[in-house]
Amino acid sequence: MKNYLYVLLCLAILFGISGCSEDDNSTEPQILGYLLEQFVDQNVIHDLTDPADDDSLDFRGLYNYEIVAADGYSPRNRVTTAGYDLDWLVFKTGYKVPADENSTVFLDETTPGAFEVKEASSIRLYRRIVVQDTLGNSYYKELHALPIHSVPNWDGVNEDAIKLSDMLTGVSGYTMILLESIDGFARSYTPEQIDDGYFLLDSERTTFPTFNATMTNSLKKFKYVNKLVLDIDLSASNGQYTNADSTTTDLSIQFPEHYDSYNSTVIDLTDN
Repeated sequence: MKNYLYVLLCLAILFGISGCSEDDNSTEPQILGYLLEQFVDQNVIHDLTDPADDDSLDFRGLYNYEIVAADGYSPRNRVTTAGYDLDWLVFKTGYKVPADENSTVFLDETTPGAFEVKEASSIRLYRRIVVQDTLGNSYYKELHALPIHSVPNWDGVNEDAIKLSDMLTGVSGYTMILLESIDGFARSYTPEQIDDGYFLLDSERTTFPTFNATMTNSLKKFKYVNKLVLDIDLSASNGQYTNADSTTTDLSIQFPEHYDSYNSTVIDLTDN
């Protein structure tokens, strides 16, 4: 009888342990990710770009985003697998994951792993303009990577500017250039006008010294240039993206130490 009771007791203990194990497996800690979009305040970028604008435009799409680790690592260091900065449409889909070595994570299958930066500590923003063809081929130029000129702005005061033609170094054969703003507004220009034109870095407007007198306001004072669209196939051109030096960043944003005031999402890292 004692042996029988002893066997029952052992079985009860065994099943109890098994039950606890199953419960443990079903309550594994959830991994929380914080969308990177929420760390870049739209109002801050609006005031950085043009505090005088009263249309509350979202200017975050005018910038590239460099993710920087605490030890200084950047995806720019991985020339073969990255070497470039992210545009807003890609950057904003990523997550900051404190539980995964404070890394940034992108769940899509196209963003290179170099952008999953461990111990990510800051984000650097760079004003840029994209050069694109009508087929969708494109590259970007970060503006402070180009030669800076001093030209009269629309108040008659000298201001730093870049030549629009410097955006097109190594590219030839185009007969029409479309300037497109961040809000989708667009106007067409001739190669001669582009060769003459400047983009004022603080005013966020164009000026064409030789042609201003004969151009309408919407042409000569084109605002918030986002893209230059060319009527040629850029896949065969010598144009390429250009990164500005990190010392010329337009803004540096530090990741917070605590995330209580940010929105989290449960994410699955098993396939990442």
